[in-house]
Amino acid sequence: MQNLVAQLRLPDAHRTLRGKVFSTVGADGLSTRTVKSCDEFTALLRDQFGLDVPEVATLWPRIEQRHEDARNQLRLRPGDSRARLS
Repeated sequence: MQNLVAQLRLPDAHRTLRGKVFSTVGADGLSTRTVKSCDEFTALLRDQFGLDVPEVATLWPRIEQRHEDARNQLRLRPGDSRARLS
């Protein structure tokens, strides 16, 4: 698994979950937050994307590791202008 991604386009917003990062773009602009736990992750998939897949909890350790690896790679690049992962 490289990364878990879920997207949902609505008439007034676009929701994206990429690994541990949940983003919503709508009339109020961009809102981004980092998912903190496996329970929050599975609830987010269910409540925001309509995906009731409890088995996705087995992927959580890999999702956390991928997120941490990405953060560490960005820290190693001085002057990188990309947004830092929280």
